[in-house]
Amino acid sequence: MAGLVMLAIVATGVSLLRSGFAFGINNNVFHVPLVLDWARLPVFAGDAYYQSLGKFTSIVWPLVSAVATEANVETVFLAGHALSRFAAMLAIGALLVIQLRVRPAQALLACLVLALTPWMQGFSLVGGHGLFIHYFTHSEVTWGFLLLALMAAHAGRWPWAAALAGLVFDINAFIGVWLLVMLLAAYAAAPPQRAGRQLLIAGLVFLLCAAPVLLWIAQSTGATYPAFSFKSYIRTYFPYHFLIESASRRDVLILGMLLGVGCTSALMLPRPVFWLAVLMAPAGLFMLGTVLPYLLNHRVIFNLHLLRVDGVIQWLAMVLAVAVLVPRLVGQASRAARIYAAVGLVSLLTVVNEPSSLLAAWVALAALAWMERRPADRYLSPLLNRPWTAIAFMLLVVAMELARHQLGWAQARAGLPCWRLQWVCRQAGPTWSGRCWACCCSCRRSSSVARCCIPNRLPRRCWSCRSGSARSGCRARC
Repeated sequence: MAGLVMLAIVATGVSLLRSGFAFGINNNVFHVPLVLDWARLPVFAGDAYYQSLGKFTSIVWPLVSAVATEANVETVFLAGHALSRFAAMLAIGALLVIQLRVRPAQALLACLVLALTPWMQGFSLVGGHGLFIHYFTHSEVTWGFLLLALMAAHAGRWPWAAALAGLVFDINAFIGVWLLVMLLAAYAAAPPQRAGRQLLIAGLVFLLCAAPVLLWIAQSTGATYPAFSFKSYIRTYFPYHFLIESASRRDVLILGMLLGVGCTSALMLPRPVFWLAVLMAPAGLFMLGTVLPYLLNHRVIFNLHLLRVDGVIQWLAMVLAVAVLVPRLVGQASRAARIYAAVGLVSLLTVVNEPSSLLAAWVALAALAWMERRPADRYLSPLLNRPWTAIAFMLLVVAMELARHQLGWAQARAGLPCWRLQWVCRQAGPTWSGRCWACCCSCRRSSSVARCCIPNRLPRRCWSCRSGSARSGCRARC
């Protein structure tokens, strides 16, 4: 146990260095007033928004509120951020060492890969669900407990799995609902002995553990509200968690690849049917989330955040992929298997989450799965087991990455004048900086360029980072 704790501490430190920490951003605009109980201040006594914060149902924020003050609230959020990441890393380490029988050194390497891979950073591509993000929120607290619940179910301890699912529901209700569906799918895929009795006990345990937030939700939803279109409101305010129309085809395609990575990895784990059911359950919820908001105008549909379940698919797919690849890299596998594992891991550690890198990792996993599950195959398995085949695949992936990086470097060189211009703007001080950002080209936007007014300091032309073409109108004087 002490080794697991040390492993989690090291992995947590690396992960926090990778993701960073910021306070007071994004959803913290809701969390901070709730934690500091601004609704009780006289200035907000008649404010409908602040008075509604008490309906924010999560046991995390009352616990944080018990220790947070105006003076230490940022420190408390940082501590919560670190503890939630530690819980996730501890659960991943426990899965690797206790259930998958991975050696501690290999488990540490796997956790470090998960801490560094861009596929675990930021938000999921379609639904925008937080993975390892850079600010504290109650949703990230659920990762460790969600994985522990799946581990308990994998071990056949369904009452413990139900209790942990109830705890996840108390932390974030809609994630608790997702987890409950995942556990039911796994239960149906491989029913235990005395299935009816176990299901009844697990159901009662879940209801008991989830009771505090269930009662809280019942009290919060009693008020009536005027009839209006939730879909229109969400489309105007923030469609990314809820409406599939806000996602690009590219992001949906990458999500399908992530699901493929997870399912391919599951085939090489103990009890693959369990892990396949666990992955296909959120995939089914995601499919429902693409149509239900357009069919039913009810706030419960939107409160379930069904598109955000793609974050669970992405997070679990990465955990399972790394759990498969690391033991085959440093274990007793064949030389070809070690090459495929190395290519898969390196592909997951690229600087940005490009689909080409994910595809390379998926192909590497598929090769390993075929070699292990079809060893008697007389055609493809012997070919895949040849070191030269694995080396050829590795060289192909390296060539693809070099081509992509050369293209990126060419674009970066085209953007150097724009970066120089921004540096000049910053050096000119806040008075000129605001005007420069407003009227000159930005590396993030190919906006039109008007006159820029920093006498004798600007280059003769502005450049667009994306096209590299000259922009007229930017001169060294007004």
